[in-house]
Amino acid sequence: MSFAETIASHVRLAILLTTVESPREMRLRLTALLTLLKLPQKSATISLLSDLMSVSREEITAEIAWMDRSKLVSFSDGTPARVVCMDMGLDVAMGRMTCPGIATMITIDYLHHHLQGLALSVSMADLEAHIAFLTQERCVIRTSEVVEITQRGLDVVTGRCSVNGIKSPSMSTIMTLAADAAKNKMAV
Repeated sequence: MSFAETIASHVRLAILLTTVESPREMRLRLTALLTLLKLPQKSATISLLSDLMSVSREEITAEIAWMDRSKLVSFSDGTPARVVCMDMGLDVAMGRMTCPGIATMITIDYLHHHLQGLALSVSMADLEAHIAFLTQERCVIRTSEVVEITQRGLDVVTGRCSVNGIKSPSMSTIMTLAADAAKNKMAV
């Protein structure tokens, strides 16, 4: 592997790791708000959200209930259970405000700044190329300016699979992610 390929593989792993810094529940909440933002009338049934986000109804219902208590969405658990994004939820989904308990929106600018903090300074053009590579490898999904990790991306950062062109995480990184996930589960 050439010097440039080695650097690129490290940058791609750093991008993936940046997308999982927040606990899964916080990422699910952000994804739910972003999904509602795209839908007509900014509303959906639990069933539709579950299908669009590829998560169980139980999992999305728990996160929607949390967001209902936080006044980000309005949730009616009738038949069918319906979710409507409220003004504050729209502000979070559009990046106009942040909310404790909701993951930071991973934008191109956020990634660029974060990588610089890791001494992995890349141009915006190179960052776009790395994100395009990760998208092609089905490790991330890019919606306008937001980058979200996929299950395959999670499998890469947790060492369950490898992808040529992405550095495999160290055992200590895998263990740290596992410990953080366990702590977050215990806190719930």
